[in-house]
Amino acid sequence: MKSIFPALAIAAGGLLGCASFGAYAADGAINVSGSLVDTTCSINGIAAGTQANPSFSLPPATLGALKSAGAVAGLTPVTLQLSNCGGVATRAVASFDAGAWVTANGTLINREASNIFVQLLNAKMQPINVKTNANNQIADGAAITGGTATLQYYAQYYSNGSNLVPGAVTVTTQFTMQYQ
Repeated sequence: MKSIFPALAIAAGGLLGCASFGAYAADGAINVSGSLVDTTCSINGIAAGTQANPSFSLPPATLGALKSAGAVAGLTPVTLQLSNCGGVATRAVASFDAGAWVTANGTLINREASNIFVQLLNAKMQPINVKTNANNQIADGAAITGGTATLQYYAQYYSNGSNLVPGAVTVTTQFTMQYQ
């Protein structure tokens, strides 16, 4: 008669070999910190806590002015005036939403005329990449003094240089105020 003991011993050893005994060493630690501020401001006269939807119009531009890749035209101020700011924050910035209507390089996709985009710039005239928020950090924002601040941005047409089609230009991006 054959013994089943060797077969059971092999099977049990195989199962133990599959078990993890959790031997490891930590390679580092991630520390997360932040702050919660009790600051809100009215935006362009719209009460704090109410959605502000300011509109800005770019001047008409010709296809000839935008025929090459990277060409820009129609620089227009986009001003967000903060008032009645309460709380302890000393700086503010508008963080733009990188939704579905934003290109990989951070320009806003036009919903009307083909291959014309809108580029946002900060107060230093540096292009803002809406996807990554490059050139739009809290350090690029405005100082809050006396309960007010002026966030100065700019918008302009931006061309990819190919197959331009004339027509209306319409872009939208949401923003969230960030305070420090």
